[in-house]
Amino acid sequence: DQPAFQFGSYVYSNYRRSTNSGATWSSIALGGGSWGRFINPTDYDDINNHQYGPDDPDYFQRWTNAQTSSTYDFFDMTASFAGGQVTSTKVSTYTPNRVFFGLSNGRIVRVDNANTGAPAGTNITGTGMSASNVSCVAAGTTDNNLLATFSNYGSIHVWFSTVGGGAAGWTNITGTGLP
Repeated sequence: DQPAFQFGSYVYSNYRRSTNSGATWSSIALGGGSWGRFINPTDYDDINNHQYGPDDPDYFQRWTNAQTSSTYDFFDMTASFAGGQVTSTKVSTYTPNRVFFGLSNGRIVRVDNANTGAPAGTNITGTGMSASNVSCVAAGTTDNNLLATFSNYGSIHVWFSTVGGGAAGWTNITGTGLP
C-alpha cells in the first residue's frame, strides 16, 4: 500500500531496501546476515510494516518496521516447529498478525499474534502429508481455504483445505498430471 518502499531478499538474513520506489537500494544484514536460509522466503505485513522470514531451525524472525529500521526479533517455536526450518512464509491478508509457515520437515504452522513478544504456533499439518520441504502455503478467499505445495521427489505435491488445515483437514489434489 506504499509503493515507495520495496524489499528484496538476498541470501540468509541479508536484505535490500528501497525507500524511493526502487531508484536506490540499501543493504540490511539482520543479525550479522548469517542465519536463515540460502534462499530466504519472506513475506511482508503491509499493515504493521513487519517482514517475516526464517531464522535457524525452530525459529522465525520478525523485522520490525522494515521501512525505516534494522530492528529484528527472533522467536523460539520449538514446540510447533519440531526441528523444522522455515521454507515458506505467508502473511494472512484476512486475520491480523497471523503468519503461515511451511517448514523443512513437512510441517505447516499457523502463528497467531506474530506481531507480539508471545506468538502462538499451531501445527495445522495434515495426516499423510510428506515429511519433506513445504515450498508454499497460500490462502484463498479466507484463512480456511489453504493450498500447500511440497517440493521433494517422492512426496505428494499439492494439498488443499477448506477448514484451515489440521490432521484431517487436507485433501491431496496432486492428481496424475503433476510431476
